[in-house]
Amino acid sequence: FPGFEMHFYNVSREELLPFLPKQLAVERLGATTNYARFVLHEKLPDVSYCVWMDSDIVVANDIVVWGLQNMPFDKALAAFPRNESEKRKIKKKGVISTYDHAYQRLRAWGVDVSPFSNPRFNAGLVIFNLDYWRHHSALICTIIEICEFNRNQTPPLHLSGSQAPLHYVFSGERFHHLNPMELIASSEKKEWKRISYDP
Repeated sequence: FPGFEMHFYNVSREELLPFLPKQLAVERLGATTNYARFVLHEKLPDVSYCVWMDSDIVVANDIVVWGLQNMPFDKALAAFPRNESEKRKIKKKGVISTYDHAYQRLRAWGVDVSPFSNPRFNAGLVIFNLDYWRHHSALICTIIEICEFNRNQTPPLHLSGSQAPLHYVFSGERFHHLNPMELIASSEKKEWKRISYDP
């Protein structure tokens, strides 16, 4: 890969403590690396956009070309949209909150979130607009409030790790919608796992 450079950044557990939950549906969602997405704007101060990919994603083509063709955009993040039921249970294992109920609980607690709206997105593949995050510091305050509320409530607000706080803040038209036609389905449930780009 001519011109390729690799950089490593330290993110300590202490830095991510405000975002970490007490209870999760799946143990792997508790890995601190899942929550590093919330501090990217601080760790990459000279970077305007960042492509976030979960470690189980297989990239079939040039991710740089794909990323560049979807930039710039003027929202906090870009992702592939998908619709979900307002009444769908967030997770199993005793959590009875629906998305609608979760929004009501957050607003009653004083957290500034908008009402439920579709579409949502899978946070395993996201382009973050880091300049936007740096210029809208209230975003991080709201996400921390959501995480704090979730950590201290019984039952918890959600058990889905770092994805749910992003949904509460950025669903509907509050995120940039990537073109679903760029997808190649690699599994029934994770249609976002592979990207195809045909110049």
